[in-house]
Amino acid sequence: AAMAVVLCLAVPALLKRVFALSHESSGWYRVEYIANMIYAGIGSILVNFAISLAHPALVDATQSFKYVVIFIVAWFLLRERFFGKQLVIKIIATALIIFGLVWLGLAYYARSIPVDSMRAIAWSVTFSSKFSKELGLDWRKNLEGILYEVQPRKIRLIAYWDEIEKRRGEYAFGDLDWEMNEAARAQVPIVLTVGMRVPRWPECHIPAWAAELGVEEREAALRAYLGVLIERYRNHSALAYWQLENEPFLRFGECPSRGEDFFEQELTLLKSIDSSRPVIVTDSGEFGAWYRAVREGDIFGTTMYRRVYPPSVGRFTGIIDYPIGASYFRLRERVARFLAGEYKKLFVVIELQAEPWAKKHLGELSYEEQMRIFPLEYFAETIQFARETGFSEYYLWGAEWWYLLREKGGDSHYWDMVIHLVREDAEL
Repeated sequence: AAMAVVLCLAVPALLKRVFALSHESSGWYRVEYIANMIYAGIGSILVNFAISLAHPALVDATQSFKYVVIFIVAWFLLRERFFGKQLVIKIIATALIIFGLVWLGLAYYARSIPVDSMRAIAWSVTFSSKFSKELGLDWRKNLEGILYEVQPRKIRLIAYWDEIEKRRGEYAFGDLDWEMNEAARAQVPIVLTVGMRVPRWPECHIPAWAAELGVEEREAALRAYLGVLIERYRNHSALAYWQLENEPFLRFGECPSRGEDFFEQELTLLKSIDSSRPVIVTDSGEFGAWYRAVREGDIFGTTMYRRVYPPSVGRFTGIIDYPIGASYFRLRERVARFLAGEYKKLFVVIELQAEPWAKKHLGELSYEEQMRIFPLEYFAETIQFARETGFSEYYLWGAEWWYLLREKGGDSHYWDMVIHLVREDAEL
């Protein structure tokens, strides 16, 4: 456009006409005109400078802020008044513009957060004996394979209340004893998850007798069970951390109502029996508030899922990919630390999705369906995604599935990939 204007001025008749018209204007108008051109030129230079510093879309979006300024100036300085529908529309538009600018600014900031690509990463694993049995596997061999073949840095084991206390006051710790002792023999440190809400669907695992109790009585029974369990394992040589409840502040799964301070009472009980080991408190990576979990625990753990079947809307959407980049988790960590005032607390990814999530139980999916939902290439992309989020410890979620594929499907690619992953980072 600028070149076209310059070429027009090269025509003598047009140039003469421009100068002739300029003599018809007053001196003050000339000053104003020249000042306006200088102002516009400076503005253009500053816009281009801003583009050199940030993404063009972000710079372009900030120009919409002028409408906010116009609205505020008109209201407070010029005393212009808006009423009814017009006022509501202007307030909503102003709020949306401000929200959009803040969101774009945070997104740009998140992408600028540095990640140490050479940092040491501890790849750990979650194991559920209950889920292994649901898949028709020999859960003891499944665990042995994880401990002695995969050799994760740590393993997260799960104490299921409905399996340990099937009858009130009668405790069966035999299977969990075996898991704990086997991990000790393999010299793999343990994160023991305890409580009513623990990993795997339906999220809350409650004995039939306890499900019939009222809220207060059920939680009193739960604390009695926890007291016995914590006392039993507090001196176990392989126990590194406790995880108290799983995503305790998230409304998800088939869980009963709970008392207002249920978690605080459980945490106080745990600390009164074993104050020497850190307690991990977890929250959802995508929908959790994080703040309370960060404040309550000695270590904070987030989940990290990318391809899911949302239970509430899945019948309409099917399987979806969260539109979330790795920078989202870097930003969430920064914001959570700032709000909670916890700048040194360890943050870990307690569940990194490494298995398909579908409408049906995993054991009911055909091999072809499993591969369509979570192909090996997508697994590799997920690992790379995790690396880019910047955490230093990840607990892979899906060890029972990899073992199922190897033992019953003849496909050891996922199992072998995890072994290679653990070995590769262990050597750094």
